[in-house]
Amino acid sequence: MDIDKGKEIQEWGKLKEASRIVIKVGTSTLTHQTGNLNLMRMESLVRQLADLKNQGRQVLLVTSAAIGAGMGRLNIGEKPPEIAKRQALAAVGQGILMQTYEKLFSEYGVAVAQVLLTKDDVADRRRYLNARSTLWQIMEYGAVPVINENDTVTFDEIKVGDNDTLAAMVAGLVDADLLVLLSDIDGLYTADPRKDETARLIPMVEEITPAVEALAGDPGSKFGSGGMATKIAAARIAVTQGIPMALVNGSRKNCLQFLNGAELSLPEIKGHSPAEPSGLEKAGMAPAGKLPEITMGLAESAASNLPPAMRAGLSGAENPPKTTEKPPLPAENSPLPADVPPEANATVRISPILSNAAWAWGTLFLPKAHPLGSRKGWLAFSTRCAGSLQVDLGAAQAILERGKSLLPSGITGVLGEFGRGSVLEATFEGRIIARGISNYDSEDLIRIIGKKSREIDGILGPGHEQEAIHRDNLSLWS
Repeated sequence: MDIDKGKEIQEWGKLKEASRIVIKVGTSTLTHQTGNLNLMRMESLVRQLADLKNQGRQVLLVTSAAIGAGMGRLNIGEKPPEIAKRQALAAVGQGILMQTYEKLFSEYGVAVAQVLLTKDDVADRRRYLNARSTLWQIMEYGAVPVINENDTVTFDEIKVGDNDTLAAMVAGLVDADLLVLLSDIDGLYTADPRKDETARLIPMVEEITPAVEALAGDPGSKFGSGGMATKIAAARIAVTQGIPMALVNGSRKNCLQFLNGAELSLPEIKGHSPAEPSGLEKAGMAPAGKLPEITMGLAESAASNLPPAMRAGLSGAENPPKTTEKPPLPAENSPLPADVPPEANATVRISPILSNAAWAWGTLFLPKAHPLGSRKGWLAFSTRCAGSLQVDLGAAQAILERGKSLLPSGITGVLGEFGRGSVLEATFEGRIIARGISNYDSEDLIRIIGKKSREIDGILGPGHEQEAIHRDNLSLWS
């Protein structure tokens, strides 16, 4: 997983260009160990979101902590397994949560709009499009949508499951430029840093492979429902639709400043003593204790040895220059040019180590070069499947490699009872390869599996489609 550091800096620098941003914050970030809301952390988050809005950017907040807030208010120490009890806690906590957000945002003159979603709101195409229009209109009015799953009425069979997944779905729903997950960990590590001192932070993930998925651990909070597995799953949903995802520690002060092109500054690193090593220290990239600093002028001549993306961030340029070349990295403790003018208008303190590690903000998952469109993204990740079709090798290759439709001749098995127009999974050797809308109900499809197209009319009568699932209604599962 070795990554070119110049590319890391460039890719993180691009995030300052994002204009529509979905930000998800987890229960462990929003609450104390008691379950009560962490008001100081919520105030810091709201202040940063309000500032992003003042820059003319659109912000959507997907928030957890309704059940956690209810547990805190009612002095319940552990999340109960019973659905009715969790729903009751959500009903108590949701009001507390929104009241707090309303009060905090109003201090900055920002209106908020509560949006409660269920799986059915995104699985049904008509309701999906209605939710999409509503969210766009809320942003058009200048308000911040505050989104949560409607835990007071949902049950396991109709739940999205977790707010990481919900946030990724929302990002696709509104055609976001960026998804940010604020967690209680610095990012994706090579191992659980809470258990393994040799764990190293992974600054950037270019492709979500089985090896990356294997790095997921168990949920870390008694109040939350997610874990690294849900965050990687959310990343897959986002990047497949062309949306980058940043996983960042939400407990860090000014945790969203990377959206303004900021470098990670020393005071913002958690822990500066041997007793509490920082994420960089755990990764073996920095000595324990306070790191040495150098002062660099913001004059162009002073920053001329920095990569373009970092140089743009230091100079305050609105947009970093785009380049396909791998920029050189500044040498540690590089001397400043002798001709730096004394009137340089500002300075910034940068650790020689951190100047080569802009990614210390967290882990950035890069979007796919050829993303799914909005409709196929919905088919792939938001729908509820009514059945499954088992396909042979030829059909799998036609779908995956040549972008072809699924024909009845390539189907070897039909699972489930469904009607025409239902969303189905196509599987090969037990692995999902695609999802799509069926042209047949299950009864008719069973009668024609393995049959050539010219045989269909003789079996079912004239007027039937040749394709079981047409390629326009087929979305690859990735």
